[in-house]
Amino acid sequence: MRGERTGSYDHTCWLFSSTARTWKILTIVLAMPGVGICMANAYMKAQAHSHGQPEFVPYSHLRIRTKVIL
Repeated sequence: MRGERTGSYDHTCWLFSSTARTWKILTIVLAMPGVGICMANAYMKAQAHSHGQPEFVPYSHLRIRTKVIL
């Protein structure tokens, strides 16, 4: 009959739920701490290299204006 569930379908659902659970655990245990470590590393590097902007050098070839400003 149409819409009737078979035994193989139940097995497939169990297989996918087990796989989803495995990926969920891997995400929580490995991915989230990994992202946190990368964020901490980026923050520490930004703090170590914090300095002001370099002095402005007016290069004329970088500011070519061709549009008429009214």
